[in-house]
Amino acid sequence: MKRVTFIAVAMLMSIASFAQAKGEHYIAGTFSTDFGTQKTTFQYGQYSESSKTPLNTKLALGAEYGHFVANNFRLAMALGVSYQGIPLEETNIKWLRNKTVSFVVNPNVSYYFPLADRLYYTPEIGASFEFGSIKEELTLHEAYTTPATGWAVYVNLLALEYRVSEKAALGILVGGFQYGTASFAIEDTFGSETKYKSSQSKLNFNTSSVHFRYYF
Repeated sequence: MKRVTFIAVAMLMSIASFAQAKGEHYIAGTFSTDFGTQKTTFQYGQYSESSKTPLNTKLALGAEYGHFVANNFRLAMALGVSYQGIPLEETNIKWLRNKTVSFVVNPNVSYYFPLADRLYYTPEIGASFEFGSIKEELTLHEAYTTPATGWAVYVNLLALEYRVSEKAALGILVGGFQYGTASFAIEDTFGSETKYKSSQSKLNFNTSSVHFRYYF
C-alpha cells in the first residue's frame, strides 16, 4: 500500500513539474507555410478544358522567447523572416509573381488552459510589424523593387501545445483572425513616386504552423 501511495505521489509530482508555472522561460523555433494549386475545368458540351493556377505562396521562419509572468499566462517576443509570392501572369516558362520579403517583429500573449495530462489549449493575441521590400516581376528579365512596411493585429483560437517532457513541448496552430495594413510606393517611368496603402481583414483556417519549445 505504501509503495502504491509513493508511486501515485511521484506521478503527481511529475505532472506538476510539467505545468506552465510562473517564472518559467522558453525559447522556440517556428515554421509556417501556405501554398497550393487551383484547378479550373470548363465544360463545353462533350468537351472540357482544364487549367491550373498557383495560389499565393507563404513561408515564414522565426524564433521566440517567452516568459510566464503568472501560472499558465505568458508574454513572448518573436522575430522572423517571411516570404509571400502572389502569381500575376503566366509566361511560356513560368509564372510572374509579386514577391514580398519581410523582417517581422511579433509581441504576443497567451493563456494555457489545461485539457489533459501535458496537453494545453493556448489561444494567442498579438501584433506583428513588418519591414521589407516588394519585387514585382514585369517580364522574365525585368522587375521593379520598392520598400514596404506593414502592421497587423491577430487572434489565434485553434492552438494546442503538448508538453513532451519537463524541458520540451510541441505545438500546432491552425488559422485565425487578422487585420492589418501595408504601405509601399511605386515609381512611374517619369520618376514620379506614388504612395499606396492597403488594409485587409481575414478569417482563415487554411494556414498552419508548428513550433518546438525548450523550457528552462
